[in-house]
Amino acid sequence: MQEQYRQINDRIHVSEELFQRTREAVRKEERRQKIRRLRTVWISAAAAACICLAGLAVWEYTGRDQLHIETVEFQQNEMSAGLIFGKAGAGSGSRDEAIEARAFGVKEDVPSELWELEPSRLERQEVHIGRSENGGWYACFEKDGKFWYVTGSEDVRQEEFTAYLKKIL
Repeated sequence: MQEQYRQINDRIHVSEELFQRTREAVRKEERRQKIRRLRTVWISAAAAACICLAGLAVWEYTGRDQLHIETVEFQQNEMSAGLIFGKAGAGSGSRDEAIEARAFGVKEDVPSELWELEPSRLERQEVHIGRSENGGWYACFEKDGKFWYVTGSEDVRQEEFTAYLKKIL
């Protein structure tokens, strides 16, 4: 039976013209599919590059420092004007004495008025920055489970205060 089948198939021949046309059609189809695959690869690569650029732009934008400095008024029993952690006239000495920071274990040790301020972003960290009416600087933030409270006298410039905050962060 197999022998008969083989003999019948051996007698079937295609004309040379049909064979050449079929071969050419197969080549064209293979080229078309190759071009389609290349296009898909290039489009995918371009889309991935665009997504990466967009992600990088978002990452860069969110990492940028954003300052929101609001006026803060403390209750009389919590703060006294001109005092920084109980030191009178702290701005009269060196610049390091004009700005002081303390870390607390409990959030309630930091004046609640500061936590209510709109948060700023410094070094990718959320910081609440305020300025009293007499010009003193105040900031608070949480870092590594500690609650930081930073104060600066009225003669401290904004750049100095933010640089000090960045150093702590």
